[in-house]
Amino acid sequence: MTLSPHDRQTTLDRLLAALQTDNRIAGALLVGSAATGFNDDLSDIDLSVVVAQEAQVTAVFHDWQQRIPTLFPVIHSFEATYGPNNFLVAFWLETFLELDLGFLCLANLVAKRDRWQVAFDRSGRIESLMRASWAGRPAPDVQALYLATLDSLWHYAGHVAISVQRRHFWRALHYLDEIRDRTITLAGLRRQLDTRHFRQVDRLPPELLARLEQTLISQVTAGLTR
Repeated sequence: MTLSPHDRQTTLDRLLAALQTDNRIAGALLVGSAATGFNDDLSDIDLSVVVAQEAQVTAVFHDWQQRIPTLFPVIHSFEATYGPNNFLVAFWLETFLELDLGFLCLANLVAKRDRWQVAFDRSGRIESLMRASWAGRPAPDVQALYLATLDSLWHYAGHVAISVQRRHFWRALHYLDEIRDRTITLAGLRRQLDTRHFRQVDRLPPELLARLEQTLISQVTAGLTR
């Protein structure tokens, strides 16, 4: 099931209107594809909720974790904690739209990617904080990451061989998957692609993806076979 752009916007507008009734919330940011109008009709709504006071983040998070199901028909939800006063709660709605709401305080606001859109801002500081943190971020050491990823491959290759000899075939399969994932990371680094969560893996050359496909294991029996 997909939602029309109008239905998706209606859901977002209703959510933002509700969040603005909470004076503890300094503002909200649309992040990910939501910041640029969504990639397609299957995109989630990702929102960063910025709480004015650090001491209130936990309470605001728990309050809205309970309130969202009163606003929308929710099938399922889950939460995650990323650090002190940094929370996420995700809701799978009856319309099969996912709402991802992150909660953090204004003092800890930083831009982690270059796509965001300020939905509302009582503080008047959110856009400037995001721009300053993005401009001041340290440059990634691509060479160090590449070499570290490359160096890790021997570890997993050795454990594949050991696991097979021990007849721990499912464990061997796990290590093979790790090797494949790291191979994808290396290919992405060489081409300046973001392969985290496999975001841009489909942009890798078709011939490389075809070779990677040949490494997929379809059956685990007395040995590992394709």
